[in-house]
Amino acid sequence: MSGDIEWGITINNFTVTLTQLMEATTRTRWQVEKVLRSFKQLIGAGRCQCRRAQPQRNHLACCYLV
Repeated sequence: MSGDIEWGITINNFTVTLTQLMEATTRTRWQVEKVLRSFKQLIGAGRCQCRRAQPQRNHLACCYLV
């Protein structure tokens, strides 16, 4: 195994071009980034100073509940 990753795209609509598919994917990813940025800035999730996974999850869960 060389460590290379092969990517494949499966679509049912063959009228969609690869460029249109990439643009739609980019728009979706940007929406996710905006939500995460808002989560970090408005709720204070970015202020977590925990280094281990479990305390980080606890902190983020408490921020989400607030």
